[in-house]
Amino acid sequence: MSVGSAIIELAKRISNEDKAVLDEVTFCVTDIKKYFNENIEQYDNRFIEQFEDEEEHTLCWLGMVDILEKNGYVCERDWKDEKEDFIYFVSELKGMSENGLILDENWLDEDDDITAWGEIIDEKWENDGFCLASIDIESDSFVLFPARVSDLETLDKLAKEAGFRIDHASEM
Repeated sequence: MSVGSAIIELAKRISNEDKAVLDEVTFCVTDIKKYFNENIEQYDNRFIEQFEDEEEHTLCWLGMVDILEKNGYVCERDWKDEKEDFIYFVSELKGMSENGLILDENWLDEDDDITAWGEIIDEKWENDGFCLASIDIESDSFVLFPARVSDLETLDKLAKEAGFRIDHASEM
């Protein structure tokens, strides 16, 4: 499978086949140079100021993440996120309401971090078959989304096709 096909398949699975997401991710991976130029501000926010051919797979990967975030399927949180902000942004994700998942603030300790919170959330969602997953973007932030535990291995396999990884947030 090509990098582009793997990224499209990941976006399809994470977004529950959202057509708007798939159209934009497909554009991103099929014409990354044009996508990059049309979305220079989002790359500039990641301190990527110019297009580099050898970094195409990374640009496509980050494009997919930004598209998923813009459409409410993932949220990017800093490693030292505040509990209140973490709960708010994760709770607002489409996958939360679509799958009837809850995130109770009483589950989490203010002094813990995202990896500890992820472990607790995984335990709480275990009976529902879900976990809190994270997309690796090779930074100190977490790109979080609820995922079916049964799908996580496939998601990670697809991520590896693109040179990245997806795992439990508690394992990042």
